[in-house]
Amino acid sequence: EVEVEHRVQKLEGRRRLQHFEARDVEVWDRYEGHLPGDTPWLPMLQFSTAPSWESVAEGYRLLLDDALDSPVNPQAIEAFLETALGATDLATLDRQQLAAQLLDTVRQRLRYTGLELGEAAIVPRTPAETLERGYGDCKDQATLLVAALRAAGVPAQVALVSTGPGIDKDPELPGLDGFDHAIVVLPGPEPCWIDPSHALQPACSLPAVAQDRLALIIA
Repeated sequence: EVEVEHRVQKLEGRRRLQHFEARDVEVWDRYEGHLPGDTPWLPMLQFSTAPSWESVAEGYRLLLDDALDSPVNPQAIEAFLETALGATDLATLDRQQLAAQLLDTVRQRLRYTGLELGEAAIVPRTPAETLERGYGDCKDQATLLVAALRAAGVPAQVALVSTGPGIDKDPELPGLDGFDHAIVVLPGPEPCWIDPSHALQPACSLPAVAQDRLALIIA
């Protein structure tokens, strides 16, 4: 650990200037790769401006609800389910089978494309718009899959993760920064985690970059 002096300078209005000063810092030449995500490999200064994880999840949930509750969605989702399920009797499928079938259709209908400019970096498109365009990034695909699962009667949520390798999110520092990927979770005693944007990853399993990482479930 490095001792850091912290001072706060009040500016006009509600602005504050934070001073952090460290002296006599040793040269860091002990880098070790492939460490667990909760083990920092060099000294770092981290801070957050969010009061709690609940407030972060609630703020992002409002963005998701705008996309999920758009009046343009129902017809598009109904057509999507008809394509994905056809005449399949939902009573014959458990939730993993249903999720796998919907996931396959998401991947058939969409290609992964990330256009993360401005607010598009964090705000998902509506499922209807994603289907119309035929492409979307991880948050667009996750939002579409959640909408389809809910329409089929399966509770599902979007979850945010900071993919590896490298340091994971600090559970003591709530904030939206640092998350770089959106996935889907079906809650329950045995949660089913799904990564729609990894084309070869089956339902209820995650790629290595998302395994054993902290996740913020937007619920």
